[in-house]
Amino acid sequence: MRRFDEAITAYEEDLAICRETGDRHGEGMTLGNLGLALQEVRRFDEAITAYQEALVIYRETGDQYRAGIALSNLEAAQDGLI
Repeated sequence: MRRFDEAITAYEEDLAICRETGDRHGEGMTLGNLGLALQEVRRFDEAITAYQEALVIYRETGDQYRAGIALSNLEAAQDGLI
């Protein structure tokens, strides 16, 4: 549907809930999804920050699979800045 602004708002709300409840896995997942939505609206600096934060969480929790995805997404966002 390409309603990225609404998605960003929803992810930001979810992120607050995950942080409030201490759900680190949910926080990482939400940050990754937030990064994707931000990237779609060309807010690359914010997307990069979201991916970097997700990467830290994935590494802390030992989720190598999602850490790899976060790195790939981070690279794509950084390419968008060029």
